[in-house]
Formats: sequence, structure tokens, C-alpha cells
Amino acid sequence: MNNRFDEICRYIEEHLEEPLSVDDLAARAHLSRYHFIRRFQRAHHYTPRQYLIYRRLERSKDLLANSD
Repeated sequence: MNNRFDEICRYIEEHLEEPLSVDDLAARAHLSRYHFIRRFQRAHHYTPRQYLIYRRLERSKDLLANSD
């Protein structure tokens, strides 16, 4: 199961600039929205939405730190 969520995390990283919904991510994981949220949170200690926001903020910080 964690391998499935590792793939989802990679997908999120590759598509941070695009609109991503929990429903779309759940479909990619072949799980219902309910089960996806709970299993993702169990594996990563964040809900999928919290993780997405966190990664976007981290990417923004990196871009700001490395801009001229």
C-alpha cells in the first residue's frame, strides 16, 4: 500500500503547478475518496490536501530562496 502512496506523492511533486483534487488522486490510487484520505493520512501523517499545500509551500520557498 505504501508503494501506491509513494507513486501518488511522486505524481503530486510532478504536478504541483496544476489543479489537483483529492478525488482525482483517489481515483489514481484506485480507492474511494474516504479510504484514500484515511490511508494516506495513516501513511504520511497529513491528509492529502494538507500534504499538497505543504509541498506547494515548500516549492514556493525554494523558488523564492533561489530567485534573483
